[in-house]
Amino acid sequence: MYARSKTPHAKRFIALAVGALLVALSSSALAADSARPASSAEYPLVVVAFETTPKRPKAGKQFIAVAGILNDETGAPVSGAIRCPARIHGKGVRVQFKAFEEGVAGCSWVVPARTGGKRLVGSIEVVVTDDYDGSTHRASIPFSKVIRR
Repeated sequence: MYARSKTPHAKRFIALAVGALLVALSSSALAADSARPASSAEYPLVVVAFETTPKRPKAGKQFIAVAGILNDETGAPVSGAIRCPARIHGKGVRVQFKAFEEGVAGCSWVVPARTGGKRLVGSIEVVVTDDYDGSTHRASIPFSKVIRR
């Protein structure tokens, strides 16, 4: 599900996604003890890793959020649909790139210039359909960061 692009941003995003997957898989044994809380409408999704780069968004620059998501019952990476809503002072921020595959969900935005000091509020929202019975499982990983100038 990765968008085909030859831009440096896409390559950076894919590198981060692979890194998050490795962290997620290495953390799967500790998932029950160290899972990051996520709002989940239905069992069994668990968020085992969440990273942003940079740690705090900078006005006029790219901001990326990546999460590792596993099936809590089996420990297997999951794939599905993704949404990346984000707002700054009530106005939506356009998603530059998004992907959810093999247990890694990620979103990329370009933070508008002259928004320093304001708060970027967003989330990574995923929907996974169970192949066995067709049921859907949802998880939302929220974040809130003050934008650097």
